[in-house]
Amino acid sequence: MPFVIVPELSVLDVVGKDAVRIVQNLCTADVVKLDPRQGCEAFITDVRGKTLAHFCVYRTDSGLRLVGAPNQCVSTAEHLDRYTLREDSVPEDRSSDFGGVLIFVDRWDRSPLTHSATRDLQSAPFELTRNGNRVTAELYQVPWIAGSAVLVVAPRPELAVLCEQIAEDGIASATLEDFHDLRIASGFPWFGVDFDSSNLPQEADRDAVAISFTKGCYLGQETVARLDALGQVQKKLVRWDLACDDREALARVSVGAQLQAGEKVVGKLTSISRVIPAVDHESMAVRRALGWARRSHFDAGSRAECVDGDSVAIPATVISAGPLRSRE
Repeated sequence: MPFVIVPELSVLDVVGKDAVRIVQNLCTADVVKLDPRQGCEAFITDVRGKTLAHFCVYRTDSGLRLVGAPNQCVSTAEHLDRYTLREDSVPEDRSSDFGGVLIFVDRWDRSPLTHSATRDLQSAPFELTRNGNRVTAELYQVPWIAGSAVLVVAPRPELAVLCEQIAEDGIASATLEDFHDLRIASGFPWFGVDFDSSNLPQEADRDAVAISFTKGCYLGQETVARLDALGQVQKKLVRWDLACDDREALARVSVGAQLQAGEKVVGKLTSISRVIPAVDHESMAVRRALGWARRSHFDAGSRAECVDGDSVAIPATVISAGPLRSRE
């Protein structure tokens, strides 16, 4: 994937001298420790400990910028306002003002950001002039796909100019479907697609990079801490691989398909990629997927079957769960 325009994003600025403290009190990450232009992944939780939103959070000169999957800003802004009394903290929904382009920086030498192997995310200002048109943007390291992906967020009127410059630099465009195929392969869950406000943060299995168990109190922290202590989460998102030699049957599998082991339903697909050839078997085809798994199928190598409408049983295997970096 050289670069892809991400047509819809949630971009929420929380500004004011108390902005960081307000977000700190309502999210799972320790955002007060962020240095300027440093970022992290975080869940916004409600009083029951459920996941209200899922963002990458970046420190700015005036507070914080939250960037993530679309349609999260209204509910998050209302939530922040509800718990802001006399503090100087104002949420501003900038989603309609900005659009994004996701690009591999190792193919684009204009980027001031390089790939980081650490869990810390970074941001940087970016500017270019093309044919007299000036583009001012922000670059953000994001964990959405594996490798050196950087999200370029620019005012919507300037996106076309930016994409023209990237193409002129010799980098081809890709589709949003390409992005989601890579996101699925990397195991990154998309809020509103793979999970939503009915789920607990630990069910998304991003504990290692999005939840601090040492930061102290925040709204919903008691539920999150109790689950961590007791280990009682009953389902979580994992990456499944579906493989068989019947490409047509494999292509018919859709989001919402259930996975069975014997007579028991042990999983359900939430995102699924296009059919690709199997690397190690010439006659086989594979589809990668994200989906729920019951406790019996949390571990990599766990097996189940996906049955399509024609009762063709397609083998499904858990490949991995959660991010690939270890918990502190």
